[in-house]
Amino acid sequence: MSNNNQVKRLTRFLLPIDRDASLDVTVGTAGAMASVLGERVENITLLHVMAGKYLKRRMMNIDFRVDFVLDSKVVRDLRENYLKNEIKSVLEDISARFRKLGVAAPVDSRTEDGDPVKKVLSVCEEGRFSTIIMARRSLSPLKQILLGSVSAGVLERSGSASVYLVGQDTASMGQCPVARTVIAVDGSDRAFNAVQEASILLRACGDSVEQVTVVSVIDLADYSDNLSGGRSPEMETRSVLDKAKMMLADAGVPEEKIDTRPQYGHPAEVIVAEAEKRNAQMIFMGKTGISGIKGLFMGSVSRGVIHKCASRTIALIF
Repeated sequence: MSNNNQVKRLTRFLLPIDRDASLDVTVGTAGAMASVLGERVENITLLHVMAGKYLKRRMMNIDFRVDFVLDSKVVRDLRENYLKNEIKSVLEDISARFRKLGVAAPVDSRTEDGDPVKKVLSVCEEGRFSTIIMARRSLSPLKQILLGSVSAGVLERSGSASVYLVGQDTASMGQCPVARTVIAVDGSDRAFNAVQEASILLRACGDSVEQVTVVSVIDLADYSDNLSGGRSPEMETRSVLDKAKMMLADAGVPEEKIDTRPQYGHPAEVIVAEAEKRNAQMIFMGKTGISGIKGLFMGSVSRGVIHKCASRTIALIF
């Protein structure tokens, strides 16, 4: 990260929080990461976007056949009651869980109203967060793109923050979050950024790291064209894997724990299969800038991995 205006990796965590079944795994992953990173993490911000939820019950009882205006004082009171009775205790409990674990970073909380995606992105930009850690919604790939979800919206436009989409099977507080890790590389700058970010967590976990699998996939759809153009996919893949392994080793990851895997096939399918085979906790990838519709119809490796691998935490690195 040569640009001095960019935030140092894995230093400022933003956690979009909602009161649903994904809360525990999201907090668990963030806590596990923060605890192993120690003083590197400068702060953790819990963000709850209300999105008008405090108005829902009141609006359901409105008879629109009569003139009705919800004045500003009523709206303000509903909002304050919602925060006091339903959200404040949740945010306090999360902060207490971080403190109990011994997370060194200060933990603060924010509540906002409005469109969740826009609010998450604006808070992230204003606060210069390096890392967004959030759950994904249980929607089909088509529904996620066409109907939209907070995680999908944030992924498409998250700028210079890395996004960790927390899976169903993930590390708990006090555990190494990257004991078994898969890193997907394709020779791009973003892919090597993923290696760099993974190495920070791996180094912090020390002896708790069991295996790091670095996979690079030769896409058979392009194989013939590459050969016709005088390129050697195998040699290029080996060069990419060797560079990634050297970066990890230079960062302090023991070489005997690094397994490089050149593979043939469809990249998303191969990466998911490798993660399942290795029982990986995290998959690190470079974050692409493909839009929702383009990703749907033209294909995106990162999107394919997200949809095919709900059980793992997927780190998409800028």
